[in-house]
Amino acid sequence: MCARGKMLVAYDLGLGKTVLTIAALESLMDNGSVREPGLVICLSSLKYQWADQIRKFTNGTSNALVIDGTPHKRIEQYSQALNWKKTGIDYIILNYEQVVNDWDYVRQLPTGFIVCDEATAIKSFKSKRSKYVKKLQSNYKFALTGTPVENGKPEELYSIMQFVDPKVLGRFDLFDQTFI
Repeated sequence: MCARGKMLVAYDLGLGKTVLTIAALESLMDNGSVREPGLVICLSSLKYQWADQIRKFTNGTSNALVIDGTPHKRIEQYSQALNWKKTGIDYIILNYEQVVNDWDYVRQLPTGFIVCDEATAIKSFKSKRSKYVKKLQSNYKFALTGTPVENGKPEELYSIMQFVDPKVLGRFDLFDQTFI
């Protein structure tokens, strides 16, 4: 993950995708490859779990900010995230719906890295969430999914890989002819 910078981690549930990702990100931060906070985009129900795991596996040395609450409260949190040099934020955790609904704020956030947990949320080419997430740019992009890739449709894998690294699977028309 550290050497390549972009990866789809498709392990089954409980095999350590989260801790592996945190370890890779901490290593990238420690060696200076990542110099600003990044985004962890996940299901709403997982945001605080991510914050707990970051606290646990970094021994509290990294700070996570969960974007949550009313629109007014989220605006305050986005302000904290944008002022990361002063607030010491390392991880900005938000859910997929916020990427779409709060786009004017999200597009301004630092993207030292981008993690898409439960990456099947961006498996559709046509969904707004998929389109908006793919607009976010970073040298370090990780997609995590516990849903076995072999059970999905090839075009869903292609959509997720468009986020991770669009060069890996090439042009869709050729991928379509070969695998679909």
